[in-house]
Amino acid sequence: MHRLLLFVPTSFSSTLPAQGFTTQEFFMTSFKKTAAALALLASAGSAPVFAVTASADIDVTAGIAPVLSMTCTPVKFGVWRVPVRNSGSATAIELSLISDTPTVSGNTAGGVALSTTAGWGAARGQCTVTGSAAADSTLLNITAANSTGTLGADSSSAYTGLSAPATPIAALGYALAAATTAPLTSGGTTFYVGGSLSIPQNVTTANYGAYKATLAPVITADDQQ
Repeated sequence: MHRLLLFVPTSFSSTLPAQGFTTQEFFMTSFKKTAAALALLASAGSAPVFAVTASADIDVTAGIAPVLSMTCTPVKFGVWRVPVRNSGSATAIELSLISDTPTVSGNTAGGVALSTTAGWGAARGQCTVTGSAAADSTLLNITAANSTGTLGADSSSAYTGLSAPATPIAALGYALAAATTAPLTSGGTTFYVGGSLSIPQNVTTANYGAYKATLAPVITADDQQ
């Protein structure tokens, strides 16, 4: 709190003539000086005070979450018993997404059939996804690269006892099929991969043996997280 002391002479008659002021002029001058002093003190008391520096806390954050992982079993069209031939048309083998039992169409002359030897049967590819942080029922996006191509000689056959052919068939083609989406449950899901296989019309004894894709297909799953 500021205090202003104003001294006014008690005897105007002796002071006013000496200063050349009338009584009215004296009081007006004193009032103006007093008002100016009061204004100065008021402004000094209410003026904002600015700090030279300022500081604040700032958070630094990060997170670590599981990676999305996937494993897939092979798409196995199975071992087909096909007679030596050089006429007719191709034989089509279809493996659906809902069954491990393939269907055959096209050139079946001479008794084209799936082998019954143990381990030589057909099976859909099965892909299992884990590690997603997405909510249940979120749709996993599925894509396939190299989903069409040809099969070449397989020296490490998935079919026990079946070796690579002496002369691979040049036009043994395949096309894979898979769902484009799959719903997630508890961070994971399972989906299947099927497709079609085309056995050309010309088959020789040198063509018998095990085959696999010359360029491996790649299945990609994306949970958009």
